[in-house]
Amino acid sequence: MSPTSPLAPAAQSMLGQPQQPSTGDVMPAMKQESGEGGGKKKPSQIVYDYVMSVSGDPKAADYMMRFIAGQVQQKIGRLIQFGNTVFWAQQKGPGTVDVHIFTEERPQVLIKRVKQAYNWAKSKGFKTITSTLTDMDTVRLLKTSGIPFNITQTSISDGRQMVPAYQMTMEVK
Repeated sequence: MSPTSPLAPAAQSMLGQPQQPSTGDVMPAMKQESGEGGGKKKPSQIVYDYVMSVSGDPKAADYMMRFIAGQVQQKIGRLIQFGNTVFWAQQKGPGTVDVHIFTEERPQVLIKRVKQAYNWAKSKGFKTITSTLTDMDTVRLLKTSGIPFNITQTSISDGRQMVPAYQMTMEVK
């Protein structure tokens, strides 16, 4: 399966009851969490293995690990894990969360994980989810999920050059 952008979000352990929806800053709601049916692998291993599968470059994987760890330590981003899929989530404005997906799961399972992430975002009070995908096959797969979203074509840097990408926006209802 073709994966999404190497920049992706994920999390570790669901703590307590979901927080009430907020109309303002919901970053405090974004604790490291693991959804039901946690995976067999740690989020850090999923992220590392994913980046290696996409880039084949251990330096890129190490850089990504350090970058995400810094974001989590600074409380700029959070990792949410469902099964062996990790979402790296960053609040981009009031009610908006941007996620990057790292996965080791089959396409049908990835659809389930996206639905779980959608429900997680809804329980935290987010109104919009965005994600940048670099693979049209993943976009086609997600269109079968039943979750309504809009896609626009864009381009992003892969660290070496500009590459085609797809900006996905889901309204959380």
